[in-house]
Amino acid sequence: MKANLILSLGPALALLPALARAGAPAGGGAARPFAVVELFTSEGCSSCPPADALLAKLVAETRQRPEAIYLLAFHVDYWDSLGWKDHFSDAAYSQRQYEYVQALGLDSAYTPQMVVNGKEEFLGSDEARARRSIAAALERPPTLNLKLTAGALSDGVLPVDFTVSGNSRAILRLALVERNLESQVSRGENSGRKLKHENVVRGFQSVPVGPTRKGHASISLPASLVSSHASLIAYAQDPESLEILGAAAVDLP
Repeated sequence: MKANLILSLGPALALLPALARAGAPAGGGAARPFAVVELFTSEGCSSCPPADALLAKLVAETRQRPEAIYLLAFHVDYWDSLGWKDHFSDAAYSQRQYEYVQALGLDSAYTPQMVVNGKEEFLGSDEARARRSIAAALERPPTLNLKLTAGALSDGVLPVDFTVSGNSRAILRLALVERNLESQVSRGENSGRKLKHENVVRGFQSVPVGPTRKGHASISLPASLVSSHASLIAYAQDPESLEILGAAAVDLP
């Protein structure tokens, strides 16, 4: 079951003061250099477990230090007909990857693929390349400041408010991610393997920032999601180049 994100402009809510640790510190205060790392992966792909392990390693490291690194695993669905259906997969995540194929001038989509700040892509299991790309991103000043705050979780619904300083043309991406997930794969290329995952995207929505540069979201959590293992990552993206301009995150209570 995927999360539903119901979005509307609205007044500010009573907000939690806690900072985020979604594989990154949370959103408020002055803009600072950041890296948004999107991994496109699948449980049906035998080349993907090393990339999943790398992302998990980066999540563990980042949650122990204050750098603004935001890590997400999008499970694509185009492997699902080849022996094993990945229950974290979604056609929307495949479509997101295809948008990068077009924006970055690639011949085709592939797994595992990492994309950093919407600008640089490479093989998702290449740790040296990933670390270089993240380090380079952390040297570049951001062009947009995004503040993200969450209200109290009630009946499986999380209220969120966001404010963007700069670039009203940007598209805000809202990704609900969950850590500490496992799958026992019984068919396909990874048959017999127990796969572990971190920061799996369980729900995703895009929202125009608009001229007011602020908005409100009410996020319904999937019934199977463990909220203590989940975070909301938000990042603003140029609608044409797909360059990511700013990011923030909050842990769920």
